Amino acid sequence: MILRTVALHSASIHEAGHAVAARVFKIPVTCVELSPEPRILGRMRFRGGERELSLIEHAVIAFAGYAAEHLAWVTEAEALAGTAMDFKDVTALLAATSDRGGARAFVEARTFELLRANWPDVLLLAVHLEKRRALSSADLEPLGFYWPPAESSEIEPEWLRID
Repeated sequence: MILRTVALHSASIHEAGHAVAARVFKIPVTCVELSPEPRILGRMRFRGGERELSLIEHAVIAFAGYAAEHLAWVTEAEALAGTAMDFKDVTALLAATSDRGGARAFVEARTFELLRANWPDVLLLAVHLEKRRALSSADLEPLGFYWPPAESSEIEPEWLRID
């Protein structure tokens, strides 16, 4: 029971990290939920289609779950299974860039910077998620987690462009 509680708390922080990153890029989050499934403890969904996500936005959102766990307390050995899937997503996204190592370092630095600046929001969302287990866009809106789609002001370095 204690292990499950710790896993759910970690999953709450993890999913909140994804959701806050999406919100910073003005991507409407439609659902954040914890799952009873043993392999997938949670998921965050956002509404796409209004505009294409940039490479940086997509990679930062994917990496934000791990980064939130890391900022909270979790060591790499304790990280959720979901972080492995997130790392695969980030690696696949950055595979086409001319400087994968530099791109990954940029994404990691940008993600940690973004989450540190919005840490109270990560914690607020994680607390609500842990209590309710699932939050719809209607639940998220009063917490400030809905933004109409807009262009991100993020500037991508030249070396992050796909060859």
